[in-house]
Amino acid sequence: MGAIPSILKKNLKELFASIKGKGKASLAILGLDSAGKTTLVNLFKNADSGRDFKAQTQPTLGFNMEEVNFANTNIKIWDIGGQKVLIDFWHQYVNDVDGLVFMIDIADEKRFKYSFEAFTTLVPHLKDNLPILIFLNKKDIFRDNPTEISQRKASIEETYKIDNHTSITDSYMKADSKVFKVKISEVSVLDDLDSMQRNMALSSVSVYPGFKWLIEEIKSYGMHK
Repeated sequence: MGAIPSILKKNLKELFASIKGKGKASLAILGLDSAGKTTLVNLFKNADSGRDFKAQTQPTLGFNMEEVNFANTNIKIWDIGGQKVLIDFWHQYVNDVDGLVFMIDIADEKRFKYSFEAFTTLVPHLKDNLPILIFLNKKDIFRDNPTEISQRKASIEETYKIDNHTSITDSYMKADSKVFKVKISEVSVLDDLDSMQRNMALSSVSVYPGFKWLIEEIKSYGMHK
């Protein structure tokens, strides 16, 4: 396979370069095991280096930290294992993050509630008003059944108590005494890897709109210094 198309790298650079100055943004990528976290981290890591994409098939044991540099922005991405024994340690890595990406395996309906319970362990350690991007990964499994995706998304929104009605344009999540601005997006990281390798249009990359939203929110929220 050849190098990642330059047009993709250019668009990613432009996205992250929109954070002005030489500040550093810190993102944490969390979720249960097998949700696709490490594959997503590899997508960023390999886009930065220009190497071929490789899907991650082994669960993260412990944590990985990757630094992705685009323009003047340094993004530190923590990919922390989602096995039950590790969830109690998640909070150590989110105290100072400027944005959180929480990944849910939309095909694993039996663990929607458990993923929410894991998320609630983070709430006391997250900054109020923190932007949270929720990726519902593996939508490709339901490619021929969009109704099922919609039903599962609605179930997750109910479980996570996501409010889509207070504002026309924004969604919010209330947890304890905190309020978080949320975007929930259905994605397929594996499809994205294939799209990028085949030099397809950026619009076919499902994670891009979510990260575009997150960067805009970080800009308005104010990065941690």
